Amino acid sequence: MPVTHDPHLPDPAWPTDKAAEGELEVVRQFLNTVNLESGADRLRDPEATSAWLTELTDPLTSATATEHRRLVRFREATRELISFESRASREQWAAAASKARYLIDSDVLDYRPTNHGIDGLIAGYAKTVMTARADGTWSRLRTCANDDCRWVFYDRSKSRTGSWCSMDVCGSRAKMRAYRERAGR
Repeated sequence: MPVTHDPHLPDPAWPTDKAAEGELEVVRQFLNTVNLESGADRLRDPEATSAWLTELTDPLTSATATEHRRLVRFREATRELISFESRASREQWAAAASKARYLIDSDVLDYRPTNHGIDGLIAGYAKTVMTARADGTWSRLRTCANDDCRWVFYDRSKSRTGSWCSMDVCGSRAKMRAYRERAGR
């Protein structure tokens, strides 16, 4: 079932030319469940979170207020980790993911989330983040340089210096703002 579109919230996969690969794209779309510019949020309350979970994972149909807060806290800590790689942001992220439990499988050198529900979802996202950090793809996830936007995108540029979720939207706004400042308007 497709995720319900909110006119104030772009599709979490947008822009499609800046999508990540595999499970990292799932995390990117999770991080893009909030539009900081409009205030629209797919996880705005336990009911909205429950609806999102139902569309996302089938058996998960409801979220308690505590689970809702935990999921939003994890989302925001993960967004912070992308924007500001620091000891404080790593500690904040680890605390938000602290209920994630893993089964270590040394036969295949892998670990799998053992929780169910919201904690299982967080554990799965946390595993993807840790894997991406280990394989170097994490550093390509960026938040848009437009402070009003902060949409998460995957930087495919060779130099890894992408700044905007979309040059047509945020890049153009920044160029227009700079032009007006230079022109004294």
